[in-house]
Amino acid sequence: LVKTAGRMALALAHRWDRGPRGWHCVAADFNSPHVDTLWQQRDPSLLFSERSTTMLAWRFLREGISTPWHLTLVLDQHGKPQGYVVWALMNGLFEVGDFFLPDPNHQTRSLLRTFMSWARDQGGHSIRLEFMGPPQIHAQLAQAGITGDAALTSTARVLNTQALTMGANDIFLGMACVF
Repeated sequence: LVKTAGRMALALAHRWDRGPRGWHCVAADFNSPHVDTLWQQRDPSLLFSERSTTMLAWRFLREGISTPWHLTLVLDQHGKPQGYVVWALMNGLFEVGDFFLPDPNHQTRSLLRTFMSWARDQGGHSIRLEFMGPPQIHAQLAQAGITGDAALTSTARVLNTQALTMGANDIFLGMACVF
């Protein structure tokens, strides 16, 4: 009973958590200069695959890609871009193809909670993503309510889970959250 009550309380907290005050989402083109600016602000000590406008266009807009991908910038209360999410909408499910922010160890939760709130306002019912990275970012994902562990919350019901350790610090996880 206590376990169930705890899950319900956590589910409600995730439902009403809209991210940091004033953060919001705006549609952008894949050639937005903000994408390159965010990429240039990355911590050079972190290993990322390239996220320039050229690479994103190749990955998501090249000929033969049938999925209609979109890019949404996440802005702070002052209108400064904090990151972006690349997504496709399929019957209320927001499939995340990529997300990026210069400080993923500390702001992934904020970026994704803001995006999830916006996605819910757009009529979405869930989000799905695949991610490979260090445990500290997985912790940020879990704090956002996105997890590969169905036992954590009832709102973070796993639709497709596949975990594989890729090395001492990297974990690949397919995960989802129903909101």
